[in-house]
Amino acid sequence: MEQELQYILPLAKTQEYILNEYISESNEPWCYHTQFSYHIQIKDLSWPFLFKAVKGVLDRHPIFKTVLLFEEKVKQAINTSLNLQTQFSDISHLNAHNQSEWIDKFLLDDRNQPFDIYNKNQALCRSYIIKRGNDTFQLVLVLMHAIWDGWSLAVLIKEIFSYYQDLKKNPFHVLSNASYEYEEFVLADESRYYNIKAKEFWKQHLMKHQPFNRVAKASEINYNDYEPVTLQLPIKLTTTLQLMQPKLRVSIKSIFVALFIRMIAEETQLTNTTIGVVSNGRSAELSNPLGTLGLLWNMAPLCAEVLEDDLEHIQNVNKLLSEISPFCSYPLLKIQEEKGASNLLHATFNFINFDGANLLPPDSSIEFLEVGGLDKFSLPLHLLVGKNPFNKEISLVLNYDTRYFFRSEIEEKLDTYLKRLEQISCLTL
Repeated sequence: MEQELQYILPLAKTQEYILNEYISESNEPWCYHTQFSYHIQIKDLSWPFLFKAVKGVLDRHPIFKTVLLFEEKVKQAINTSLNLQTQFSDISHLNAHNQSEWIDKFLLDDRNQPFDIYNKNQALCRSYIIKRGNDTFQLVLVLMHAIWDGWSLAVLIKEIFSYYQDLKKNPFHVLSNASYEYEEFVLADESRYYNIKAKEFWKQHLMKHQPFNRVAKASEINYNDYEPVTLQLPIKLTTTLQLMQPKLRVSIKSIFVALFIRMIAEETQLTNTTIGVVSNGRSAELSNPLGTLGLLWNMAPLCAEVLEDDLEHIQNVNKLLSEISPFCSYPLLKIQEEKGASNLLHATFNFINFDGANLLPPDSSIEFLEVGGLDKFSLPLHLLVGKNPFNKEISLVLNYDTRYFFRSEIEEKLDTYLKRLEQISCLTL
């Protein structure tokens, strides 16, 4: 079997962090077990071409055949012998309500099947096509987060459906082999690890960091469910927030980050709050994001004083985000080691924006009817702010650990968050 393994490389620091959390019993279940689930309609759908497109793209890129080697130090490699198969189910005989229930249970069952990370003959990704009608289906992609970052999703989706369109025109079309930028991965990771300026920056930035230890609720101590609270922002509010950027000279991301920091500060009663801001997706930095082995994704610790005035607080957070930007790729695991704090973050924040990604090929008959997924981190609170790439609407997903919070508390936090967004939008009209 050894001859089937190629490009054996060490793990990036972020991969180490995620892998440690993935196998930690205290963080189970489902942390860093990413699911993407799409209800899709395609006029004059060709089922054979759909399967060929999914398999062709997954086979083309080495990232989907990445396995882990547990030796003296954990390494990653490409197992070229892996046969990636897309599993098929047909639920077209069910009505719409029962289909939704069936898919919800299906996704739950999948989450309860963690990847066998110790088996180098098992892929760390799974794909499913579920038939819902003659021209509708559910596409489900599941990946272990240590080999994959969601920022590459736009590239993957576009490539799958571009290939599908090509097959409709020419059934014999075969994808060319992807170019593998392994040297690009090595150089990029090494430059992050040995950045002395970054090391000194984080030492200074975290001088005012204040630790906080949460206490689990007795009734929930052995239970950590995936139970997010989701909120769709009103279109009018979304438009107003976007117009605020040039007026206040702040990014829309800083508005959401600042109010999330205030939420955490109210819970912890700390004057300085440290959250992890997800940054540096591979597609933002590499010439070939799906052809590069490794994970250039990081959680950068942002330590901010919570100012009383909301507008001043937002402007200060915007300034801090600009200051940490050049150093965001310095690995969190390394920062924690140097700080001597294994539990540095109070919560995590992720802003997903696929503006300009062009997810679908032009003039296609492909329509995404519903977009969903799971992206659970190991921290007790994680706010995902995402722009829908198809209609540009903004949604908030507040993930929480049920050992520390009741759902009613989370709903109240998100409701307060929304009211603050509305109040801020009024101040700049």
